[in-house]
Amino acid sequence: GPDDQLRRSSDGGHNWTDPTRGLTDPWASQMRDTKPATFAHVAVRPGFSNFLIGGAFVFEQVKNDAGKVDTYGPFSRLYYSRDWGQSWWSAHSVPSKITWVAYAPTDASRAYAGSESGAFYRSDHGGEPAWFEPATGADKPPLGMIMSVTVDPTQADTVYITYGSNVYPNVYRSTDGGAHWASVAGDFEDMALPKLTVSALVVDAESRDILYAGTDIGVFRSNDFGISWYPYNDAPDDDDLPQVIVTGLANQGTQLFASTFGRGLYTTFTSAIVSLQVLAVSYLFRNRLHQGIQWLRLTDGKTIYIMTRTEVIRRIEAGTDVYTVGKDGSRAEVMVMEPDREHPILYLKTVTDFITADNLISLPRF
Repeated sequence: GPDDQLRRSSDGGHNWTDPTRGLTDPWASQMRDTKPATFAHVAVRPGFSNFLIGGAFVFEQVKNDAGKVDTYGPFSRLYYSRDWGQSWWSAHSVPSKITWVAYAPTDASRAYAGSESGAFYRSDHGGEPAWFEPATGADKPPLGMIMSVTVDPTQADTVYITYGSNVYPNVYRSTDGGAHWASVAGDFEDMALPKLTVSALVVDAESRDILYAGTDIGVFRSNDFGISWYPYNDAPDDDDLPQVIVTGLANQGTQLFASTFGRGLYTTFTSAIVSLQVLAVSYLFRNRLHQGIQWLRLTDGKTIYIMTRTEVIRRIEAGTDVYTVGKDGSRAEVMVMEPDREHPILYLKTVTDFITADNLISLPRF
């Protein structure tokens, strides 16, 4: 909410309540309870929507008539709820404010949290009491504000943390549940992340080798597990993401979303497949023959895919190299063509070569 207090809705966001049960402390000197804890971030346990965790702190100041200030806190804690956020319990007290909490998508018992001082915490019990710091001594991550925590969608032990501009390298990864950390901000200076705040990171839904980082000048992408990075702000038809502060990233399938500071929400389609050869085409849709190509059978050399024309167009626009191979072994690039008089919507065509004006036409049908 506007005052950083937690808000809860049970009707799709039409109405909101202010849950306070378990979020206040008794304030003896004022003979009342404090105001509710201020939350920085919450996360919902996978498979258990009633169970939440959050990072918050209790802090309040009042001044009496004589001008004397009475201060309570700040007391920073990890909280958990078992009833959809209506009631909360303290799970762990920490010395500095929690900035981010996250669950492992593949293990509902594994949760992580990062703090503004760089402390990193782990729970093996779904976020209930028994949080601990998995790293010790020199194995701990750098001191500094942790901006985000991201867990690999396929491996609960692989987790990423990103930092503000006061720490560089600004992205670290652990592959053993937070016990050891290594930089993944880029191994080469000319292909590394900029020395700026990285506010968010997501792992590609199709390949865990591909990472996206939200920075103060847009989105960067890595195709090699963080060894190298490049700007990922260009889009078809000049619909580029401006060089703006990215405040958050999320992906759903092959669609990537980026929230920005003052410039709204942007989305683009991604593709983890480097290249695809078209093997055959189909003009059938719902068992009816159509004039244009409806489906394509493709391969990346390992896997056979059946994709709609729209999906192939999206992958080409996202950077996938799609091509055909002629009988003589010649290769022709498949292009996305703008609508014209004969084609009312975006369509596919190969670069003209000496064999035919469009190699897609000569491919087998299925």
